[in-house]
Amino acid sequence: MSNTKKLKTKEKKMAYDWYIAKSVVRAKGFSYGQLAEKLGVSVTTIHDICNFPPNVVRVKQLADAIGCTFFDLFDFSADPATAYASPAPSPSGLTCPHCGQPLFLTTTPE
Repeated sequence: MSNTKKLKTKEKKMAYDWYIAKSVVRAKGFSYGQLAEKLGVSVTTIHDICNFPPNVVRVKQLADAIGCTFFDLFDFSADPATAYASPAPSPSGLTCPHCGQPLFLTTTPE
């Protein structure tokens, strides 16, 4: 038998709905690998910056790297009562694969 102990990874809380860094990074066309190289950090660090509660210094570095403002990575326009809830299902049943927001279908007159 081995005396080795299993290492426990700390549980991380996922980012709030108002922290939209992941969506902005995707919209700007950057990969985590490109950003990791640009900032001189690991891909895991970029993943953590985009997916977990924000660290002000890292968010500023990310904003500078992708060419946007610090505040572009946040969306506080949502109702505070629903800011932590999942988006409502779309009437069309379709959602954006990048940001998860519902898609609405409209028709234009001919």
